[in-house]
Amino acid sequence: MVRVIDGTIRKGQQIRMVSTQQTFTVEQVGVITPKYQDVDELTVGEVGYVEANIKRVADTKIGDTITEAARPTLCAFPRISGNQAHGIRRALPDGQRRIRSPPGCPFKTAVE
Repeated sequence: MVRVIDGTIRKGQQIRMVSTQQTFTVEQVGVITPKYQDVDELTVGEVGYVEANIKRVADTKIGDTITEAARPTLCAFPRISGNQAHGIRRALPDGQRRIRSPPGCPFKTAVE
């Protein structure tokens, strides 16, 4: 499961996992309705899934930042443990959750 904070993810795109600096090709992108549904791309604010040619579990980390290989990001979100990745988070009164830029990052995220 991924949530797109900035940019797009498309089939055939080269992506890089920030924590391991490994590069992979996106094989499929989609959203989960009651069934898995392929889409052409995921854009800002969308939640979906990404299938890539990752061969070993050690090539990625839970909660890792995915960036475009051709234009890597300057800021990565802090690493989290598996327990934090699927825990309950407090929603704001308007029902939205705010995503903030990682500490020390000079750039603002699109949904701050």
